[in-house]
Amino acid sequence: MLPLALHLGEPLIHRFSQILYRCFEEVGSTKGAIYLREPAEGTFDLISHYGWPRTYPPPERLDAMEPLILRLGRERRGFVVNGNDPAFELDRFCQAEEARRFLVLPVFDRGEWIGLLVQKDRTRHLPYDLEQDESVSQAICQDFAETLHRAQAGDPLTPPQMAAPEPDILNALEVKVPPPAAMVPTALPPPAPDSEPSIPEEPAPSSPAHRLGLFLPDQRTFYWEAAALLFSMVPLTALALWMHDEEEIRPVLAYSRQPLTPELKVQVLTRLSQHVSRLPADRLRIFTRVEFMDQEPLGGSLLTCLPVKLASEGEGPDLLMAFRQEPRPFNELEQSLIQRIGRMVGFHLQEIRLHERYHRAFLAVGHQMLRSVEGGAPRLREHSQSTAQMAKSFALHLELPAAQLEAVCLAAILHDVGTFLLDPGLLIKPNLSEEEMHLLQTHPLLAATFLKDFHFPFDVPRIIRHHHERWDGKGYPEGLKGEAIPLGSRIIHLVEAFEVIMHGNAFQAPRSAREAIAELRRGAGSQFDPGLVEEFLDFLQSHGLR
Repeated sequence: MLPLALHLGEPLIHRFSQILYRCFEEVGSTKGAIYLREPAEGTFDLISHYGWPRTYPPPERLDAMEPLILRLGRERRGFVVNGNDPAFELDRFCQAEEARRFLVLPVFDRGEWIGLLVQKDRTRHLPYDLEQDESVSQAICQDFAETLHRAQAGDPLTPPQMAAPEPDILNALEVKVPPPAAMVPTALPPPAPDSEPSIPEEPAPSSPAHRLGLFLPDQRTFYWEAAALLFSMVPLTALALWMHDEEEIRPVLAYSRQPLTPELKVQVLTRLSQHVSRLPADRLRIFTRVEFMDQEPLGGSLLTCLPVKLASEGEGPDLLMAFRQEPRPFNELEQSLIQRIGRMVGFHLQEIRLHERYHRAFLAVGHQMLRSVEGGAPRLREHSQSTAQMAKSFALHLELPAAQLEAVCLAAILHDVGTFLLDPGLLIKPNLSEEEMHLLQTHPLLAATFLKDFHFPFDVPRIIRHHHERWDGKGYPEGLKGEAIPLGSRIIHLVEAFEVIMHGNAFQAPRSAREAIAELRRGAGSQFDPGLVEEFLDFLQSHGLR
């Protein structure tokens, strides 16, 4: 039997996708799926979904004897599952180790059971509340029912198509993006593994006025998920994003279902550059994400494109471009969906900018603190800056999420501020007594105490407090062992040791890179996290330091 979706038609499926996305906007569900009942079979077919990782999408069909269908048929009302609540009926909708947060509702039309709405994982990891969330979700269910009822009655669902624009004369749509103060904070869904490694093309040399920029892994993941959502609603070949930046040349992020040939990638960059007057195509880099890597690369040409300018207050417009290989225009419904997803992406770009401003402000405070004590603590500023720069580069190599990266950067620049509160003579004295050495080893505790009232958005004081712990538990101040030591602390401990070996301090002369690497290898598994040591050696090799 043919899937129900083939009988419904593309316009109705698009309309259901629009309604389903209300679950994210109004309930805060990061994943949603709608099923419609096949009356003759009693089965429920998946019609639309969003937010689910490709590694475990929602099931395509639910049989009449499925435990979930039997429960809803028996109770004829919705239910919620939070945390570790037992709910074997939902085993097919999640992985075994996941914490379960679900809101499940049957959809009725004039007393007849016609469908099923499944919502999963609210933003900010909030639990579902049946009393509060059911009324909003029931309104969404009613919208599904009314839409299906109108379609069965023959009411039109979409306006007629617009005339196709000339490929080379493109009028960009514009989406107004509110400032950050208008945004509602939300948690991102967990990133899915890349089907294609995000490896940049060969970068063009940057001019003195601009340096090559980047997107952090979770920033890319947000865009990949938004692009996948749009692909589920609008037939597209590729979707590309360029972020405006006065100081950096950001890479272009391009999402597609099938791999793109180098020629198609060049077409993407060329079309983008037509709307970015300050940069020619050969100055842009491209990062790609492909959903089905095992398929043959697409050839030919991109015959239809729709540029969407994401205009935010006080910033140059960002650009989202939708591409098709067919000479088929985007109708009004499709343009509306693209604009809606574009607005969501624009929100995220605003958050990226806000995050980067906070990052620069916190770093400026750290640098000013180091500058204020430079005279009484020789090489402290130079050592802290060198450690922080290498720790940031290593954290980027590890592809840490933005929050962890931020915490490592701030903790690295401030990791030795506890020495401000000690006698400066201890920092330059070559031979310390046991009592003096014990006093010097209090600097992580002093730093954590000094910084606790700064109210960092990340746990910077804790990372600093434990940056002299050892993997074997013989470090200080608390003798933490193994993975009980915060990851940021382990990174700084490793990077700082390398920096000190290479450049020396009051207690030891500088040594060569080869000697430093040998020292790290000897300390792997005792002083240092052995896994991090191997990653760090790969990092050094990639930067020509091995």
